[in-house]
Amino acid sequence: MDRDCLIHLYQKHFTSIPPRSITTIKRILAYKLQEIQQGKLKSKYQTLLDEFSINPNAIIERKEVPTYQIQQGQKITKKYHGRVYEVIKTEEVFVYNNQTYKSLSIIANKITGQKWSGPRFFNLRGRSVGKKNANNKNTSNTSSAVIGQVNIQQSIYQVL
Repeated sequence: MDRDCLIHLYQKHFTSIPPRSITTIKRILAYKLQEIQQGKLKSKYQTLLDEFSINPNAIIERKEVPTYQIQQGQKITKKYHGRVYEVIKTEEVFVYNNQTYKSLSIIANKITGQKWSGPRFFNLRGRSVGKKNANNKNTSNTSSAVIGQVNIQQSIYQVL
């Protein structure tokens, strides 16, 4: 598109004077097209952008994700689609279905066939996995993880 066509499109959507730069006009029009097709920016993100435009040197801090700690010998139990899955933490790996894995995410992928955050799948980050109905009950086939101690000498090292 030539400059005149871009300016005409700009004036069709905006009341302000068009920027001098063709590249800037293209970017603004591309954003407007995206906004028309997908909807406007959520207000919380617009607020963040407004605050950043006032003080660009301000650091926007991310919310801390609650951490979890699994100690050696703990067993994590997860009910998923009516079946119960058990994972045991060893010194450096997790044992599931008589095989060792480096992370809970790999195990969650094995169970579901989809890419999951292991801590989230096993409900270790305090997030609920399923949607809740009006009675505040889970409506999905998932439930919270249960963590307990097992005897490492008898159950873990027999598998390894």
